[in-house]
Amino acid sequence: MGEKRLYLLDATAFCYRAFYAFSGLSTSFGQPTNAIYGFINILNKILKDNKPEYLAVCFDVSRDTFRTKKFAEYKIQRPPMPDDLVSQIPFIKKLVKAYGLALCELEGFEADDVIATLSRKAKEEGFKVTVVSSDKDMLQLVDKDTQVFSPYKDEGVMYDTDKVIERFGVKPEKITDIIALIGDTVDNIPGVKGIGEKTAQELLAQFGSLDKLLAHPEKIKQAKARQLIEDNIDLIKLNKELAVLDSKVGLGLTLKDLKIGLADNEELFKIFKHLEFRKFLKGLPQVEEEAAPDLKVANDDELEGALKSGDELYFYIDSPENIVLCVHKHILAFSGIGKNLKKILEDAGIKKISHDLKRAQVLLAKEGIGLRGLDFDTMIAAYLANPSKSSYGLADLALDYLDEPLIKNMSAQKALDCVIKLKPKLEKELAEKSMASLFADLEMPLVEVLAGMEINGIKIDTVLLKKL
Repeated sequence: MGEKRLYLLDATAFCYRAFYAFSGLSTSFGQPTNAIYGFINILNKILKDNKPEYLAVCFDVSRDTFRTKKFAEYKIQRPPMPDDLVSQIPFIKKLVKAYGLALCELEGFEADDVIATLSRKAKEEGFKVTVVSSDKDMLQLVDKDTQVFSPYKDEGVMYDTDKVIERFGVKPEKITDIIALIGDTVDNIPGVKGIGEKTAQELLAQFGSLDKLLAHPEKIKQAKARQLIEDNIDLIKLNKELAVLDSKVGLGLTLKDLKIGLADNEELFKIFKHLEFRKFLKGLPQVEEEAAPDLKVANDDELEGALKSGDELYFYIDSPENIVLCVHKHILAFSGIGKNLKKILEDAGIKKISHDLKRAQVLLAKEGIGLRGLDFDTMIAAYLANPSKSSYGLADLALDYLDEPLIKNMSAQKALDCVIKLKPKLEKELAEKSMASLFADLEMPLVEVLAGMEINGIKIDTVLLKKL
């Protein structure tokens, strides 16, 4: 059996970073989505690359914590969370739960303390721990069983003990000593002015620890550094208290609570759909189409006199051997094109409604059938309603307009059902956007022109082309 490993995500920090990294993203109805988008990108990468079995997503609850009681200015320079970010946090938390992940937070404590507590508990139960965070105060948790992954530089940086020493010149347990001396601008922990990272490293190397340094500041070799430390002993002690994470937060959780559950793909679908996240929607498992009762193959004779000029014919053609029609609300399937079906398809007075009528016209032309009476093409209507979409396939339109999940290998019967349901929605949208006449008078006649060009080809003046 492989090692048991718990992943702990510093969610609040991710939300802030994503908010500023992806500025400007919002839905068509004005809901900001930049933080949600960036957060889910990071989450998906962690889940895909590491395939964790145990994972907790940890949040701050409020600005008031035990640290603000000790030091009123703690994080005071950080402005209140922007309103555009505040509005996204509930969506992020809903998504975390829909992914089947544990959401951990506690009033009066920061996400860092929640992470420290869960890390301690996990190690006590024989787990290895990976903390996903870019905050340097998390590095105090690093030991033989705990690593900290900062995901933002190139492929990210994995901090183990050696990497912490390489970067900060001290072992992980001394990271709080470094912070006590130089401060932390993110958390507004005020360092000793005049003591930089290099000087702090030299002092800790000389004394071995912050406690020994503060016990005998008179032994500091450099006069300037000695004076600075002696003048700021109380501040340094306070900084140390602020920097040390609380690993005994009463969360009331067990490691079993952090095991990743099954994702609620239906809930994910609803949220991603609402937020207009097509990329994430396409990343969800595509559903297999529910098997519909097999349609009995109809006889061509059933179509004799079934439709007259002015009637509508909804149809969908997969191939000349697989055509489905809706004739006066009755669904009929045909495995070939008989004389009556051919007559209906070629009757310009019968209004043809389908998806991608140009394709249908070209396909039928190869069978010697001239499809006439092109009336409504759901693909063209959707394009006219929203020309910035990346795809106008039926599965995509069913997703956008009918709240259908993305269907894998859609059948002709299902395609016809989508066309029937899409037409009134698209008609309404075209009317609301004052595009109904443009659709009927220009776009639909153009379908037949383009199909004719594809069927017949176009003449090229080769002499002129050569001259050019």
